[in-house]
Amino acid sequence: VDIEFSQIGVEWLGADPPSPEADAEIIAVAVEAARAAGVEPRLVLGDVALRAAFVDACGLAESWRARVLHALE
Repeated sequence: VDIEFSQIGVEWLGADPPSPEADAEIIAVAVEAARAAGVEPRLVLGDVALRAAFVDACGLAESWRARVLHALE
């Protein structure tokens, strides 16, 4: 099954270390921008590195690792 979706990324520059307030502002701006474009947003937040670390900890063969990571996208 092929699934298509749109995705954007945003980086916060200047906060070191990043803060929960900066994360909240980025989310608020993303929601506002989507609504201004006539789209009701569906936000999915995640950490790609955390997902990969979890799959790596499972000790799967490389071919299965790639399949699992793809399935978790």
